[in-house]
Amino acid sequence: MVIHSGDSRAQAGSPSVLRRLNVAHVLRTIRSEGPMSRGAVVTASGLSKPTVNEVVEGLLADGLITESLDDGEQSPRRPGPKARLLQFNARRGMVVGVDIGAAKLLALLSDLDGNILATVRHPTPDKAVKKLLEAIGEVVDEAVAQAGVGRDSLEVVVVGTPGVVDPSTGGVVFTPQFPDLHGQPLRDLLSQTLGFSVLVQSEAHLAVAGEHWRGAAAALRNVVYVQMGVGVGMGILINGEVYHGAAGASGEVGYLPLGGEVPARVEGYGPFESAVGAGAFARLASSAIERGKGEAILAAAVGAEPGPEAVLGALEAGDRAARAIVNRILDTLCQGLTSITAVLNPEMVVLGGGLARPLAAFLPRLEQALAATVPVPPRLQITALGDRAVAMGALRLGIEHVETRLFEMLGGPSAIS
Repeated sequence: MVIHSGDSRAQAGSPSVLRRLNVAHVLRTIRSEGPMSRGAVVTASGLSKPTVNEVVEGLLADGLITESLDDGEQSPRRPGPKARLLQFNARRGMVVGVDIGAAKLLALLSDLDGNILATVRHPTPDKAVKKLLEAIGEVVDEAVAQAGVGRDSLEVVVVGTPGVVDPSTGGVVFTPQFPDLHGQPLRDLLSQTLGFSVLVQSEAHLAVAGEHWRGAAAALRNVVYVQMGVGVGMGILINGEVYHGAAGASGEVGYLPLGGEVPARVEGYGPFESAVGAGAFARLASSAIERGKGEAILAAAVGAEPGPEAVLGALEAGDRAARAIVNRILDTLCQGLTSITAVLNPEMVVLGGGLARPLAAFLPRLEQALAATVPVPPRLQITALGDRAVAMGALRLGIEHVETRLFEMLGGPSAIS
C-alpha cells in the first residue's frame, strides 16, 4: 500500500505529525463505524468539519476509503439530496491464508473485511520441502486467479503448519507430520518462492483465532481449541489474545503425561496424542483383531488398515471390541481435558481436526465427566469452521498484520473488529 502519511522525521506536535494522527483517527472511525456520512465522521471523531473534509479527500485519493450514494434502503427516507456515505475500501488489499494439512492444502483469499473471494483445495503433495513449497505457490496463484484480482493486490500470505513454529523467525522447530520441515526457515523460503510478505504460525494457534473470529468461540475471551488428528495440539486464547508461549510451543498437549498404564507411543508423537489420536484407534483395533475380537472392525475397514472410521462403524453395529476401544480413548481424552481445564479454566473447549466430527456424539459423556472432575467445567463444542479453521485464522492474522502496518504508518492504532 502506498500511504501519503507525511514526513516520518517530524517532531511530535508538528503539523505533519498532527495531520498523521488526524488521518489515522478518521480512518479508524470510518473503518469501525462506517458506512457513514461526513457529518457523522465529524460527530464521531470530534474533529472539525474542515479537518475531516481535508482528511477524507486524502483518503479517497489514496484509495483507502470510498464514497457512494446512500442506497436508499433505509426507511423512511429523509427529504432532500441523498446522503453520500464513506466506508473503508476493503478491496484495497488482499490476504491469503494457507493450511498445510497432512492430507490437504487449503488456501482462502479474502479482502480486508474477511469476505472470502476464493477457495482452493489440493491434496498435500510429496512432503519434501521443495515439492511442498511449489504446491503452496500453486494454490496461492490459483486463489488469485479464481478471485479475479491482480497478484500485486496481495498484501500478505499467512501459512499454518503442524508442529512448533518459532514466532521470531517463522522457522519450523518441530513437526512430526512433516519431518523434512524440521529446522527449515519456512517463512523465508516461502517469501522467496512467492515473492510476497509471508507469516508462518502453528496450525492450532491459527485455528483458535479462526474460531474466535468467525466460529464457535465468537465473543468469548478464554478458549482452547484442541486439534485432534494423528497428532493432538492445542491453541490457547487468553483474554482475547492467542497465547504462543516463550518460544511458540504453547499448547503441545500431545506430550501430556498419562497416569496408569501407558500405551505404546506412536513414533515421533507424545504419550497423550498416542493414546487418543488416530493412531490409537488403529493400534487398539489391530490388537483386538489379533486377539480374534474385532471381526466387525475388520469388516468395517473394508480391506484397509482399521482406523477411527472402522472402529466407530463397528461400534454402531454393536461390536463389543469397538465399544471397549472407544471407552478407553474417551476416558483418556477426558483425563487430558481435565488437566487442560484445571490449569486454564477456559469458557469453552473447541474440538477440531479430523477426529472432531466422529467424536461429536460423545460430547455429553465428556461434559458429564468433566463436570465430575473439575470445579468449573467449560462448554464443549465441535468446531464450527470444520477443516477451514486454520485457514480462517490465517486470514484473521493477515488482516491484523495489514491493518497494524497501515495504522502505524498513519500514526494510530489498528481498528480491526
